Amino acid sequence: MRGILTGLIAILVFTGCGIGGSPVPMPTGPIDLLPGAPEPDGEITVAATGVVGGAGWRILVWESGDLVCRQLDLVTISNLDCGPLAEGEPFLSVTVGADMGTVRAVHGFVDESVESVSARAADGTTYDVPVIPGGIAGSGSGLLVMVYPATDTIVSITAYSADGIVLNSQDVR
Repeated sequence: MRGILTGLIAILVFTGCGIGGSPVPMPTGPIDLLPGAPEPDGEITVAATGVVGGAGWRILVWESGDLVCRQLDLVTISNLDCGPLAEGEPFLSVTVGADMGTVRAVHGFVDESVESVSARAADGTTYDVPVIPGGIAGSGSGLLVMVYPATDTIVSITAYSADGIVLNSQDVR
């Protein structure tokens, strides 16, 4: 079995993007999985937390049988994704454009061969997402979390090796 996320996490947080409104507190307190979420085999890990434009978020990771699950929480809304990992692929499991109200999210697992990830917005802006080695025990994979204003649209994500070779590029429109 793969084991729960144990390493460092690559996080890109867009700051100063003008989401507006008063600051939103961080989601804290008891972990409540969304209805229909698979029952965890063991511990649920709070894998990362962050703030974008005053909106606090956290991402939970757990295993359930052959599935690896992620739940991205804001204070008032959550997004869940569970599935088997696409072993041998640069993007092991990625959700793009998860609607979280005032923000959207890209979250997922990347293979150990991925050194960095870029995300391209509809306006042509490219955002670099460094991937720090670590991740699911025994696999070297990492966790990718990118929270951005709902006014932006990410149209593609690209995974790169350490020598800059494109490992995979996905149109996510």
